[in-house]
Amino acid sequence: MSEYVKFSCERTATETTPFSGLVELNAYRRRLLPLGLIGMDSNGIGFGNLSIRDGATDNFYITGSATGGIPELTLADCAKVVAYDFERNWLQYEGSTIPSSESLTHAAIYESDPKGGSGYSLSRFEVVGSASESSSDNLEDH
Repeated sequence: MSEYVKFSCERTATETTPFSGLVELNAYRRRLLPLGLIGMDSNGIGFGNLSIRDGATDNFYITGSATGGIPELTLADCAKVVAYDFERNWLQYEGSTIPSSESLTHAAIYESDPKGGSGYSLSRFEVVGSASESSSDNLEDH
């Protein structure tokens, strides 16, 4: 278990189901890394997490814990959250990497915005938000 993850989690599969959003996730990371919104601090602690919803379900793919400093993610650097419970501070996931320590925050974002297609948390600056398909293009303008 990662020292940064403060929830209990259960792996249901050792491999993450492939998803087409990995290309989009990496495209956003390439834009955020040079801005210092995703990365690794001087102590080697990764920050900044991105996720993308799995269609119209409650499931979502999220960057793995401590992957902020990796320039280009592979499928193995992501986890698919397939179940969660806020009251129990618990989640289930697929994949070889532990989901981001912000996974339950991303789950809350998706629950609060059923149309949200992607989420981001830039914990270093304590900024959290979601983007619907219509607003996700705004990042590309900056």
